[in-house]
Amino acid sequence: MFSSSETVSWSESVRVPNNVKCEAWGDFTIEIPDSHNLDSETVRGASYDLVIANKDFSGSGADVAIESFSVDYQGDPSNGSSKTQDQNTAAVWLHDVSDGVVRDCTAQNVLPDASGPSRQFGVLLSDSTDSAVIDGEGNNTGYEGVGLRAANQGCKAIRCRGENNRVHSVQVGYWTGEGATLGGVFDDITLRDCGGDIEVAVHGYGAASEPSSNITVEDCSTTVALLGHLENIDVEDGEGGCVDIAGTDNDTVIDGLNVHHQETDNNEAAVRIYDFSGNVIDIDNLNISGTHMNVDKQVLRVYGSTVTVRNAWLSNCSYNAAGSVGLVDVGAGATAETLYLRGVYANSNEAVWATDTGSLIQRVVFSDSHLSDTFPTVAFDSGTINSVIIDGKGEAALAGAAPDATNWQTGDIVEDTDNAGTLYYIHDDSVSGGASQIAT
Repeated sequence: MFSSSETVSWSESVRVPNNVKCEAWGDFTIEIPDSHNLDSETVRGASYDLVIANKDFSGSGADVAIESFSVDYQGDPSNGSSKTQDQNTAAVWLHDVSDGVVRDCTAQNVLPDASGPSRQFGVLLSDSTDSAVIDGEGNNTGYEGVGLRAANQGCKAIRCRGENNRVHSVQVGYWTGEGATLGGVFDDITLRDCGGDIEVAVHGYGAASEPSSNITVEDCSTTVALLGHLENIDVEDGEGGCVDIAGTDNDTVIDGLNVHHQETDNNEAAVRIYDFSGNVIDIDNLNISGTHMNVDKQVLRVYGSTVTVRNAWLSNCSYNAAGSVGLVDVGAGATAETLYLRGVYANSNEAVWATDTGSLIQRVVFSDSHLSDTFPTVAFDSGTINSVIIDGKGEAALAGAAPDATNWQTGDIVEDTDNAGTLYYIHDDSVSGGASQIAT
């Protein structure tokens, strides 16, 4: 136990043995001077300096608790620090432990001017089992505020935050750092009620045959970024940001992504999948449900010539705002193989767009949905939609006479044979003329 009501200068590391809770009482802050004798540990080839950590890094760590510490690493050059900025560093760290916890700990000013492959963390949990970071916070660090890194199994971050960090607020990811052997497949991870001013990220690594899997992200208050090779991801009850899937670092392959009740008012879509860097993005089995847009944003936007989405379901989603977007936009050369829209509501615009030359939607299936009586159901711009089915009735590019509501069933998509490529959506008789031309 550490008890103090003042800030103390500390030049050596605190190491916590197995079966011990190390707790600070009172208003107790550790400050690290420029001249110090902190411990360093080498993990997967990378040497990291540390302030507070478990003692046993050999794989036998168990039942270690670090609670209520505040660490000011004093590593910000703008405040006069002369510390080397590119040193791998973790202020509060549990590594290779079972049943460990970091609770109510804050770290700040951890080498914020770092760059390159080095990594700096406020709070770090790595290669551990059934362990957690609860009420952890990392601010003004050289990489991320709170990190769950490498081959964690059954671990959680609850009510964790990060502000003014160089890259991430909170991240689950593989092991990295200056000199590190990259890797670490993680499984059964939960991020709950986490946030910050940048993003909460989940970044898998390795071949698609070795995805990190079974990740739950719930009640987070910022953008959720998904990268790398992942499987069985649940994002629930997000607020304030989008689900962002980009190929900025490497290929991204995700099999099984469920997004439920994602609210956003500051991004271009609730779920955004994109790449302009040439990396492959391949998303299979995407389910978006309970997401309602009352601003001029899509529920799903997919764009980039190396992006493919297949077997995407939207259910109980809505778009009800004036603007030039609808529920789904596929553009910039992206491909969507099959879109299923069930129980959706698109009252004020087209439901699905294929924009830009080279963009392709192979098949769109609507069922039990409320579609606009004044706007076309689908719009082509410069893209291609091969097939549209509405409640099992309509099929794209049907041959036949000019559209007439008396000759076709409500919900059909038909081609005007006198004007090849001109498609119409057949409404019921309450719409004047019975048909609306689909934008091409």
